[in-house]
Amino acid sequence: MNIVVGNAWPYANGKLHLGRIAVFLPGDILARYHRMMGDNVVFISGSDAHGRPVKLKALELGITPEDTLKKYNDEFIECFNKLNFSFDLFTNTDTKYHKENVKKFIQKLYESGYIYEEVYENNDKSLIFSLSKLENDVKRIFIKQNDWRKNAETITKRYLDEGLRDRSITKEIDWGIDVPFKGFSNKKIFVWIEALMGYLTATSKCIENKLDNKLSDYWDSEDSKVYLVHGKDNIPFHTIIFPGILVALGFKNPNITIVSSEHLKLEGKDFSTNKNWAIWVDEILEKYNVDSLRYYLINNGPEETITDFKWRDFINLNNRDLVFELDSLYKKTIKTSDFSYLDNIERDKMLDLYFSVGEKIEQCKFKSAIRQIFAYIKEENKKNNPKVESIINLANVLEPFLPETSKRIKDNFEVSGGEWNLINARKTTIIKSYKPLFKLIDRKHIIDEIKKLKENKI
Repeated sequence: MNIVVGNAWPYANGKLHLGRIAVFLPGDILARYHRMMGDNVVFISGSDAHGRPVKLKALELGITPEDTLKKYNDEFIECFNKLNFSFDLFTNTDTKYHKENVKKFIQKLYESGYIYEEVYENNDKSLIFSLSKLENDVKRIFIKQNDWRKNAETITKRYLDEGLRDRSITKEIDWGIDVPFKGFSNKKIFVWIEALMGYLTATSKCIENKLDNKLSDYWDSEDSKVYLVHGKDNIPFHTIIFPGILVALGFKNPNITIVSSEHLKLEGKDFSTNKNWAIWVDEILEKYNVDSLRYYLINNGPEETITDFKWRDFINLNNRDLVFELDSLYKKTIKTSDFSYLDNIERDKMLDLYFSVGEKIEQCKFKSAIRQIFAYIKEENKKNNPKVESIINLANVLEPFLPETSKRIKDNFEVSGGEWNLINARKTTIIKSYKPLFKLIDRKHIIDEIKKLKENKI
């Protein structure tokens, strides 16, 4: 199966805080899981480079928009690398490849009658996207959808009930992609449409060297699935406008799952870059385990409702689940070194875990999935002699969620392979020495971190 996981494209005008990461993390879980399932995965995102927000940031910093893009694009890549995001391509919308392909798409929309020209009294003119023409197609895609989150369903239905309106795709600004028609030298293509086309240009870039692969194989095939991962604020762009663009470009039946998260707050208040009420990725990972952070953001993810990052909860969850349960089971398994095989009942139970967790991942119920895994871990931890084969398979099931921890466990038992299926560890006889997967975090850090947060607030 061909899978596209498209994470929303952050504007290249500021650092990424944990509120943004909580929205983006599901994309990595989906990509890792589908690779383990043997699917052809394209996991993509990039920096949204154009438009007024980037230009204003450049003026504030006293540098060019190009340098602003480079500054934040480099920071984004470093941030996602530290978080172990497994992008196939993290690009930006100012690349030559993206700009040239966007122009081709605009030309195709124009030739197909989905873009028209509107002239005003002062002889100024704009190009308009005929979204209203595509209303029935957008409705059709919405009606056939499965596993969309409630917020996406509600907001999309409201827009469709109100009726879709045509939208201008050109704007008078000097930072963006040139309009591929004469008479528009003073304008650029509006960022809202060309950034959405980034999902297509990035996919195309990823598959350009794969034999017999076409864009339609990923975006318009019965054997394909597209996950669009973003926050609540971006829902209409991904459920209304982008499906319209796809149909107008000839991708009539995209199989889209919308992964639209609510907001993550910080100690009861909204994240605020301007007020420096935020936790920055580079700073938190200097002190804490990356999988401790991933675990907390999944377990406390804003899937259906607004959630709140609290330092007390983060530290307590690390100590309770990751140290006292997972690491304790790992240590106990190494000490007992029980190489006896899983019996038929244990084997069936483990297979059920794979099936159930996989189903929840595909339904984008990540919080429920990881809680089920840890309920299993807690049950295993009650045993006096947990089996090596059990902890190896638990590590395998954890790979989409906690990839670094999963690798450490499997490496220690010298187990290779990473398919989403039961690992037969019967030939495993070598175990290296025990090294803790996670460490207890002193609870006095709660007070210290909250104090630091308040002191740094502007």
